[in-house]
Amino acid sequence: MKRNFSAEQRMVSIVRCNGNVEDAVVKAVKLLGGMDRVVKPGEKVLLKPNLGHPKHYTTGATTNPEVTKALVKLCYEAGAKKVYVAESPSWGYDVKEVFQITEIESVREAGGELVSLDETPFQEVEIPGARYLRKVRVARLPFECDKVINIPVMKTHMQTTVSLSLKNLKGLLPGKEKVKLHMVRTDDPSMPGLDIAIAEYNTVVPCHFNVMDGTVGMEGPGPADGEPVNMGLILAGFNRVAVDAVTSAVMGFNPQEINHIRFASELGVGPLHLEELEVRGLRVEEVLRRFKPAPTVPEVGPNIKILKGKACSGCLGTLSTAVYRMAKASEISKVPELYILVGLDVKPPEGAERVLTIGNCAFKKGYPHVEGCPPTGWEIVKGIRQFIAEKKPSTYKSRVVDQDS
Repeated sequence: MKRNFSAEQRMVSIVRCNGNVEDAVVKAVKLLGGMDRVVKPGEKVLLKPNLGHPKHYTTGATTNPEVTKALVKLCYEAGAKKVYVAESPSWGYDVKEVFQITEIESVREAGGELVSLDETPFQEVEIPGARYLRKVRVARLPFECDKVINIPVMKTHMQTTVSLSLKNLKGLLPGKEKVKLHMVRTDDPSMPGLDIAIAEYNTVVPCHFNVMDGTVGMEGPGPADGEPVNMGLILAGFNRVAVDAVTSAVMGFNPQEINHIRFASELGVGPLHLEELEVRGLRVEEVLRRFKPAPTVPEVGPNIKILKGKACSGCLGTLSTAVYRMAKASEISKVPELYILVGLDVKPPEGAERVLTIGNCAFKKGYPHVEGCPPTGWEIVKGIRQFIAEKKPSTYKSRVVDQDS
């Protein structure tokens, strides 16, 4: 269903960095009328980069701090009273470690105030008209600021195809509240729970401008374990759906086939169809680079058989992450025949000698188990490794969630 979106909401800019990130950010914003069009004198501004994992921006997993720093400067030049740079990393990660490794602390040089949203007040927000995600707990700070500027990374994702503007705003949820979105179940197979949850959530969370960090993207098993792609691009736009649509096209994906982007557009968040949009600067065709998609199911060898019940994207995602890491370390082939159970209503085959259950829903008394809702990728790796060493079966407790914020 097409809606009447404003000319401003339909504008997206694309520029190359050409060795200078700050200049590229300034140019991308200027093509849309300048930061004065977004930020007014005396306003408080929240910048939301993607800092979900303790990984350097050169991996393609997190936002380049130079992009964020350039935006801090532009906000103050437009007359901002205060600029916050805020994030809630994936549940369980140490925020100080994340801030240090991502080098985001450098934004203080430009006057940005770094904030861990997990250490700030939250509020419960109802989502009017939502079919599945009726309410969520969200950080209060975005609602207290006059403007929210979203700074995602151009990357793929194992559950949602891509992780861009819409997905990045999940980082405004506190700690384990993010997992709630992964646990949404629908009665329609064509409407994956996580995708509809992201779309419904984006109908209530504020976002006034988006700057896509395409300096270094990520392809393959994103959001954290893929391969870096040196794109050298900056994209910008007022509307998160429009920016995601153009960015997806730049990555070689059809935005209409990406569930959460399409759902968000259907809910009125923004325009989806490229023919409706005004792309300024470079054209999509000039910068198109087809990204390798992330695997949607765990890729395992013939020695490992995964039995899936009613499983959410949280467990399936961390299981994919674990298997990928073990395959990359040449460990998968060393695992003797093993059945891995995940989700509700799943049973081990009769007579199976080696069985590992993943996540709280799959727990079966008497079998080695990896606890968590969802468990972490690293805890699943440890659970599988015990069969290589033929150790006494154990239960592994989850402390960190390997999901993008």
